[in-house]
Amino acid sequence: MHKIKGLIILATLILFGCAPTLRMSKEDLSSVGPGEGLVFGSLIIKVEKPAEGDSPGLSKTLDKTKWYIKIENHKDSPVKKYLSPFGGKSITAIANGAEVPFIAKLPAGRYQFENLVENGWGATLEGYMRASFNVGSGQNLYIGRLVLTLPNHSNPYWMGVGVAIEDAEEETIALLKGEYGDLLSKTSKELMVEGY
Repeated sequence: MHKIKGLIILATLILFGCAPTLRMSKEDLSSVGPGEGLVFGSLIIKVEKPAEGDSPGLSKTLDKTKWYIKIENHKDSPVKKYLSPFGGKSITAIANGAEVPFIAKLPAGRYQFENLVENGWGATLEGYMRASFNVGSGQNLYIGRLVLTLPNHSNPYWMGVGVAIEDAEEETIALLKGEYGDLLSKTSKELMVEGY
């Protein structure tokens, strides 16, 4: 029994470790090839405050939980997404309202942030959401700040996610400038949109 538990834990760690991060190193970003572009922005995950006197009545507190959100290419078929659920790139953030900046090199095309998944051993929650953005060939594109709001409590398996997209380019550049300064000198802006 202990061997089975150990194998399950190991498999979970490997699967969650397989999705490359959307925060790439400056060295990885220094050479942008034909048909590639850079995108940068940020993610905030926060938990709504319950109204005074409200009883949550649901089973799981979401404040300060760790989440991961995956980035998918629109061209990927549903079958490919199903067969490689941890493919693509991802961002991990804690539901504490802190801004998590990202910057990545991707092939030109249309992408989407897709479904928020609780990260960690024993995690059961998933939240449905979509936000789409473009990557232009040879462009360095700011795509916005994605703000996801979780309910204060949720049922054990599924929850609604509030989605807002903000233009916070100056704040995001300030967070990234120390490490990526010269990459952020010539940028364009095309904010992501909710849905497809």
